[in-house]
Amino acid sequence: MRIPLDAASARAVRGRTWHSTQVIHALPGGAVEMTLRTRDEGEIARWVLSWGGRAWVIDPPRLRNRVREIAREILARHEQRAAILCRPAAVSLSNRAIHSVQINRYQNLRSHRSHESH
Repeated sequence: MRIPLDAASARAVRGRTWHSTQVIHALPGGAVEMTLRTRDEGEIARWVLSWGGRAWVIDPPRLRNRVREIAREILARHEQRAAILCRPAAVSLSNRAIHSVQINRYQNLRSHRSHESH
């Protein structure tokens, strides 16, 4: 497996053993590339994703596609939940709550009008 990491992550990657088969190569601009051998693509996918956009997969293509799919799922889930949580309050009110607000407005309006006529 070949996994480059940007220059901002290089120091952290160099300073630790992440996998028993890892070999770290310097790249131009201070970035590094980690190569390793393992059959556990799930573990490596989670590790790559834990670096956010600072790490990506070159090889194998199957792992690169898996990381891409997981990232898409995360983004879709985030957008879906954000759309629900960020709706205006009036939109998320239940029908009962809306009815209650309408009754209160009507009663306030009636009370205001009765005070004006006295």
